Amino acid sequence: MVFILLGPPNYAGRSEIDAGEDGVSRATDLLPRAGGQVGYRNVDQGRTERTEESSFRLGSGRKNGTREVWYYRADRLPKELPFRELRFEFQTRAGYGTGVLQKDAVNLSVLSKMADLIARPR
Repeated sequence: MVFILLGPPNYAGRSEIDAGEDGVSRATDLLPRAGGQVGYRNVDQGRTERTEESSFRLGSGRKNGTREVWYYRADRLPKELPFRELRFEFQTRAGYGTGVLQKDAVNLSVLSKMADLIARPR
């Protein structure tokens, strides 16, 4: 839909996504794990370190999918849009989908405005 309404981007980039990098994972990373236990373990030279099973989960470093970002600069945007640059992000992950547009209020309003501009009789 983005390509149809805005045409090709000025440039695009693709990168891999860590398991904890997507929005849903980031939100659930802030929740403690159920049934967590607090304990202590010995570290070198008699020091102890506190351990918690319910500690916050952060990204595991495991690659979980890809992110593709399309960048549109002012020279490719219609003059009716008041933006100097737009950024559209698409994620691909198992169980989530292929090339799923990440919803952003600005981007959704731009797509709506572009659809209205195209549908308007000249």
